[in-house]
Amino acid sequence: MKSFLRLLRSVNLLCAAALLLLCGAPHAQAQWTNVGISGFESPVYYAAGTADGQLHVLGWNGATSYLAYSPDRGESWDVITIENTFMFGLEQLDNGLLLVCGHTLTESAGLLMVGTGLDDLEGDVFDGAGTGSFGFYRVEFLNDDFGYMCGYDGAILNTTDGGGSWTRGETNSETTVFRNITIGSDQVALAAGGASFFQMTELWRTTDGGATWSILHDYGSANSITEIQMLNENTALMTGSEDGVQYIRVSQDAGQTWTQVFEDTDNANPVFYDLEIAPNGVGIAAGDAGECAVTNDFGMTWRKLPRQTAVSLGGCAVDGNYSVYMFGSGGVGWRYDASVTGVDETTAQTGATKIIPNPLTENGRLQTTVAADGPVQLRIYDVRGRLVRELGNTARDFALDHAQFTPGMYVFHMLRDGKIIDSGSFAVR
Repeated sequence: MKSFLRLLRSVNLLCAAALLLLCGAPHAQAQWTNVGISGFESPVYYAAGTADGQLHVLGWNGATSYLAYSPDRGESWDVITIENTFMFGLEQLDNGLLLVCGHTLTESAGLLMVGTGLDDLEGDVFDGAGTGSFGFYRVEFLNDDFGYMCGYDGAILNTTDGGGSWTRGETNSETTVFRNITIGSDQVALAAGGASFFQMTELWRTTDGGATWSILHDYGSANSITEIQMLNENTALMTGSEDGVQYIRVSQDAGQTWTQVFEDTDNANPVFYDLEIAPNGVGIAAGDAGECAVTNDFGMTWRKLPRQTAVSLGGCAVDGNYSVYMFGSGGVGWRYDASVTGVDETTAQTGATKIIPNPLTENGRLQTTVAADGPVQLRIYDVRGRLVRELGNTARDFALDHAQFTPGMYVFHMLRDGKIIDSGSFAVR
């Protein structure tokens, strides 16, 4: 999990929700700030942020990898090059260690570089059969000790000592390419794999801490997964494209089933390459030709934003100020100061659904005039993405028992035949 996302599993998540309730929902417009990286002459393949505003951006061009570091939310940058490598993934741990993974051309093998900063990175070569002999794509940690690294040759490696030693999990594959991996807990994780870097059609899962992995879904050639992210042991998000439609999907059961919460056909080659969500629920997805969308409810609903650039965006990040970032080819970078947007307590995508009263301070009702033939379903989620209520009727009028909710922020989905026809958020006090 990207460095700052580990806080989603801590009390800071509840504190962020409580802050929204105490302070109300500001309505100022968020601002884009240019945080481009001078001297970064490469596409971007990964980005990560920390709570105190440190940023790392990674990419490669030809036989040269580029690694950029900012200590101040993108206001200034240092850039180094690593020759004869293709570096794809990075992680900065809370203890200060920086891990960067990829492929070394010198020895035609997997490479993991570890240090405390740009100036002291040292590499370990993984050149044995079945250990990612062509290279690694992603390194992700749950905490300072427990993490995964994945790549070619069906390799998913696991460490319990902060990267000091690695053990290969059992995938029963020597050919699968694993491009993405994400951690829900010390037992549950998801990985996206397929026949090549550009064909991620399989979703894999472990439920025993990485000892064994199995295919959960094989979507076929029409569906390409580009990014997966777990917020906790059950809730996950996935981006990709299917039959020319760009999508974002949410799972509440560790990847077993998925609900499509965003789709877009307004792009000749539609795909989001990365997504990132901050502990207050604000997040961003970005990809082809500057395409981007944002969420303020932990990925339950999304809205498309005007493009800030026409280049391909390959990396997203968040920081402790609840700002989100997107980075792209040639060092293009933008920061979205999402802390000023807050959560609109009366939000509904169509405006056809109302919760009375809102905030919910007593027994109330959810009423909708959204058009839909036949029965509709109402699903209500808490800020951790957990399903807390599910109701169904044909009257478009749902009773809400205040005693059944704890104070906090909630997200609702209105569904017809399994598809979301309206959504929004509300507060309970």
